[in-house]
Amino acid sequence: MKSSDQQPPERSKSTSQCRISSISPATSFLEGKSVMFYSS
Repeated sequence: MKSSDQQPPERSKSTSQCRISSISPATSFLEGKSVMFYSS
């Protein structure tokens, strides 16, 4: 999660989304929020 945070939003979106999906909904929610923050 931290490594994807350092990566650009585009890559973090596809990479973390796939990775989080397998991890757990809670993590996916947190990552999603992070991605949205970058998008904004």
